[in-house]
Amino acid sequence: MDLFEILSDEHQAVRQKINHCLRAREFDREEITAICTLLTLHTQVEEKLLYPQLESPRETHDLMVEAEDAHRSLKEYINTLQHADISAEVTRNALEEMLQTLEEHVRQEENIVFPRARKLLGDDEIETLGRHAQDMKQAAGIR
Repeated sequence: MDLFEILSDEHQAVRQKINHCLRAREFDREEITAICTLLTLHTQVEEKLLYPQLESPRETHDLMVEAEDAHRSLKEYINTLQHADISAEVTRNALEEMLQTLEEHVRQEENIVFPRARKLLGDDEIETLGRHAQDMKQAAGIR
């Protein structure tokens, strides 16, 4: 499978899970854990497989700096959410801020980064990276 299809599917899945959590009357710790796990794996896949391929080319270097900044913010929200003793208000704020950061990050990746990366990497490399992403997900127990 194409790496960018995998990443786009994950973007959609995380957004749906966060929105579902925000609509619920009470926060489900299992659902929050699932969000954190999926988003952690997603950032690892991007950071290990995609970003190194795009850091050197001039046309994508600055985009990678911005993407890494967004990932740092997302990891801070994950860290906050993984504390079981946080209040519902802190949980809601962290989820809302996570969603906002994620939306901006996804917009940039799907509209700018992925199209440029497609041109730079080529179909064979994109498929190979997709297989590696699937392997990472499988090793983590995520389908």
